[in-house]
Amino acid sequence: MDIGLFFFSSDEEASSLGKYDLVLHAARFADSHGLSAIWVPERHFASLGCLYPNPLVLLAACARETSRIALGTGSLVLPLHDPLRVAEELSMVDNLSQGRVRPAFASGWTPADFCFFPERYAKRHAYLESAIQSVRQLWRGETIERTAGDGQRVAVRIFPTPVQPQLPVAVTAAGNPATFEMAGRIGANLLTHMLDQDESGLKERIALYRRARGDAGHDPMAGRVTLMLHTFLGADHDQTRDAARAPLCNYLRANAGLLKGLAASRGRTANIDALPASEVDAFIGFLVDRFAAARALIGQPDRLIGFVERLAQAGVNEIASLLDFGPSTSEICDRLKYIATLAEAVREIRPMPADVAYEQPRSPIDAIRGRCPERLDGQGFYALAERFGATLGPSFKGIREVWLGTNEALARIEVPRGWNERPAGILRGRSIAIHNALMLPALLFGRALLEGQEDQASFMILPTGFTSHRELAELGPVIWAHMRRAEGATRPTQNQRRTVAGDVDMLAPDGTILIEVRGFGYAVLGDVDQSPSETASAIDVSDSVPPAAVTFKDASDLERLLRERVASVIGFRASEIAPSEPLRNLGLDSIMAIELRGVIERDLGYRVSIVRFLEGVTIRDLAAEIAIKPPQAIPNSPVEEGPQVVWLRQAHQGPCLVLVHALDGELFVYAPLLARLQADVPIVGLRLGTTVPEAVVTISELAAHYIEALDAQDLSGPYVMAGWSLGGALAQEMARQLEGQGRGADVALVMLIDVLAKAEDHSALFSPEKDLNSAQQVLDRLVERGASPDTLDPQKVHILFEARRRHQPNPYRGSMVLLRATEAPQPLMRDPGLGWSALSDRLEVVPIPGDHFTILSEPNISVLAQRIRHLLHKLATPGAKHEP
Repeated sequence: MDIGLFFFSSDEEASSLGKYDLVLHAARFADSHGLSAIWVPERHFASLGCLYPNPLVLLAACARETSRIALGTGSLVLPLHDPLRVAEELSMVDNLSQGRVRPAFASGWTPADFCFFPERYAKRHAYLESAIQSVRQLWRGETIERTAGDGQRVAVRIFPTPVQPQLPVAVTAAGNPATFEMAGRIGANLLTHMLDQDESGLKERIALYRRARGDAGHDPMAGRVTLMLHTFLGADHDQTRDAARAPLCNYLRANAGLLKGLAASRGRTANIDALPASEVDAFIGFLVDRFAAARALIGQPDRLIGFVERLAQAGVNEIASLLDFGPSTSEICDRLKYIATLAEAVREIRPMPADVAYEQPRSPIDAIRGRCPERLDGQGFYALAERFGATLGPSFKGIREVWLGTNEALARIEVPRGWNERPAGILRGRSIAIHNALMLPALLFGRALLEGQEDQASFMILPTGFTSHRELAELGPVIWAHMRRAEGATRPTQNQRRTVAGDVDMLAPDGTILIEVRGFGYAVLGDVDQSPSETASAIDVSDSVPPAAVTFKDASDLERLLRERVASVIGFRASEIAPSEPLRNLGLDSIMAIELRGVIERDLGYRVSIVRFLEGVTIRDLAAEIAIKPPQAIPNSPVEEGPQVVWLRQAHQGPCLVLVHALDGELFVYAPLLARLQADVPIVGLRLGTTVPEAVVTISELAAHYIEALDAQDLSGPYVMAGWSLGGALAQEMARQLEGQGRGADVALVMLIDVLAKAEDHSALFSPEKDLNSAQQVLDRLVERGASPDTLDPQKVHILFEARRRHQPNPYRGSMVLLRATEAPQPLMRDPGLGWSALSDRLEVVPIPGDHFTILSEPNISVLAQRIRHLLHKLATPGAKHEP
């Protein structure tokens, strides 16, 4: 594994000496300490990175300061330049360095940069590939034609002649698989990073790159993969990580505005300026922690060798260590020696061998099938087609299998036996094959319109013709039909009866194109239902969101609405998203998370933090959270005051589970748990409204209010009183008061989820090293632990904190279960019952992995939910009682 140095973000304040002293010093160090390369970027019109408007000028200076290392552009944005001029300047640097220039070319993504050539922005990806071809052609000494000043066409070539006979071009790829494939197809090297991808995603994309090289006839393993990583190394692992945190946070905060341009370049909206400052801070903190743990070289060199080995197994040849992300110039220079130490330690690590990292080239048909994960047999295809009016007789059905992707489909078609025995049979067989092939676009669009419907459609989809077609060869008895959705194709509406669907190729089994059809269209006859259940198809995601303040009937309806919105952002069909699948597993990145946050807030009136999306929230988790959000967060709903009873799940089997709020007065903390409990158990939540009654100043008084609220709902016991932290203390006090009223039979069980009996021990759960002696400290600690500041009401937290601090629980004779965290500060480990054993002789202690907070997140919450499900199941038996 080679290691080089990479620059990207230096500004004019980066050094008190010359503005380029750091780059030149680093280049000399790399040259004399066995490092592989120095990389400098192209940046325009922003203070951050403003030192690098022309990387080739800076590399020319580095060429005269060094004798061995490669000189890389990371990256040169080719659509901002004339390829002829780029080739000339590269040749000059190649001569100045005696053959060491190594450019990486990029398509660009910041719209403001394209003021040089604004017309190229929309087609920058296509321009990049053609411009690379021109630069390579000129590098080989060939000529290209241009128009001279007198209007005449002239053939020109570049001088001076380059030193290297072949230019070692690299393509910069962020996260788009198509860019990785393009780099492989044209035989280029690859420069990438881990801002948009984790290790598994990186490995998959490098495999795509190497496979594309092989498919195009290039040596799959000859391509060089360079990975840019933020790098900050030191002698002590933990101290180094701590020292890197502030510069990284400042770096990401300074670059946050660039997310807009990056999102726009991908056709997305990510307005980070609209986010509250507290959420931006939480988002940046999350990214920094993720970088430091798994996407950067931060720490002690020998502790990072395993990470480098995994990168080699993923196919990486070289690491480019990004230095200028915020540390001072002197600190960067002082830490260069640790990079040299790591480079020496990993020098013999090699990328995965070709027979492991690269599969043999696949046929074009295999490649298409690999992109289309859903398979239907012929019977399933025609059954689906019949739902929107496409009915064929048995002798006219030729499709045997269909593979469906997001924007394409593939079908294997066989025509009836004897079709080629006589001229009439040949014509009939050809007609069958073509007709079946042209059903694919109708299938994709009709399927999207039918999504969420169970009955026969009230519309028909019929082919209407095509723009052009070419017949290149005769059809055989077996053909393959490949349909690709046209760019910009949309779902039909009441006012749009005809839509261009896309292109269809009819292929031989070896992938040879036999017939190509372009601009195929279809018509919709009948009514197209525009209900929200059909809004999120894979065909159209641009206008697939219903108006704000969408209402929902129940939890399953809410899950459906959420699937549609997630699908509209990620680009999946709603039916492809499992409610229990973490969204990050579906390819959700930071930009998508910002966009999805806005969509859900706009349509459902609920704000989900970006960090929640990136941590691995599921559709089911989100549905549970929204179902228990405060009433005032729902548009047009009345604002309630004081203690409130909220139905979380209406059912009629077993005792009613009563979940009591924690220190924030809300029920959000129980959302992941709610999503994992039985669907047939009645569940209500107790929350504290926007205004706390003045009379409520103690836990006992609040418990009495909640008992009154439950009675007002005409709920009949028995109850299972449950709560986490403060909620558990309230649950125990409610049970004790009911017992004192002669209503002990109304409580089947009290569940304490990691609850301390002694109020003075409570602060240890938040901060083992010091007491929390004020509500503000508790608020701060809750935010540090992941709570959203937007959902915390300081007044409520202050009242509940003071009430909890003064509360001393009294004995209770009923059954209690303490679900206690196995990880706790040492003083709390001495008493397995956390003080409750002295107050109850019917206490059962059940250990749950994790600490006071992590028991409510995966994987520990699954264990917690399983234990609660078991207890509820036992109590569901008529006459059953819990006995410790």
